[in-house]
Amino acid sequence: MTFDHDLYERIIKIISEFNKELDIECREEFIGIDDLRTFEEFFITSTTKEITPIIKIDSFPLSGNKPGKLTVKLQNAFRYLTK
Repeated sequence: MTFDHDLYERIIKIISEFNKELDIECREEFIGIDDLRTFEEFFITSTTKEITPIIKIDSFPLSGNKPGKLTVKLQNAFRYLTK
């Protein structure tokens, strides 16, 4: 499988517009594995998993071992827009 830069740019544009509507700061940056522990909350997204909260990295808990407020806000908005 090869990387499709045009598809990636379209996805980033959609995510940026979605976050702007919800008044959520959004930025794109590269992060290292050690940086993950500095985040208050973290989620992954895909076509099959939609928006999935990450509540623990190794044994390090994030957001008190539950989905964070921002993640829940994005999940609710996504479900509303796709129902």
